[in-house]
Amino acid sequence: MSLKSQRKTLRLLKISAIACVSALGVAVGALYIDGARSDIQRANFAIVYGNQVYPNGEPSPRLKARLDKALQLFETGQVTNLLVSGGVGKEGHDEAAVMAQYLQAAGVPKNRIVVDSQGNNSHLTAVNSAELLGTEKSVIAVSQLFHLSRAKLSLRNAGFESVGSAYPVFVEGRDVYSTFREIPAWLKYWVRND
Repeated sequence: MSLKSQRKTLRLLKISAIACVSALGVAVGALYIDGARSDIQRANFAIVYGNQVYPNGEPSPRLKARLDKALQLFETGQVTNLLVSGGVGKEGHDEAAVMAQYLQAAGVPKNRIVVDSQGNNSHLTAVNSAELLGTEKSVIAVSQLFHLSRAKLSLRNAGFESVGSAYPVFVEGRDVYSTFREIPAWLKYWVRND
């Protein structure tokens, strides 16, 4: 291969790399902007997405942050009810039951909490929420900022028309991986209408 063709190949590789990084940056930006944008400020329900529960039965800091955000929405009257959704994690705890206990201990009446113990992923949370609440209810999805665009998409795909979002200010190192993982997950939900 001649020096001229090597330079041309190297130039094409650089242009391709710049294009890929730029596209990734645009996709991440779109996820965060859409996640932060909420169509509504008040709703019938906050839907809180599950996350890790430690082996001792305590919610992880990420899950506590979500629950505290939902609690704030409830206490300020932005929502009148809460739906907690999660499955049984590898630690053996029902995330939704642990979430409900946490909220009750913080003062939320039991009759204001709906528990979905079959919400093993965002799609199932949306489908189960539609069945449990009815899609005429207004909802605010509560999760990490990078996850909210897909959560809202899934809720709309399940039939909800009035969908908002709220997120805790909570950042940890794994958010970088989670953000980049969110891009193909969002595309999958969009293509499959999940």
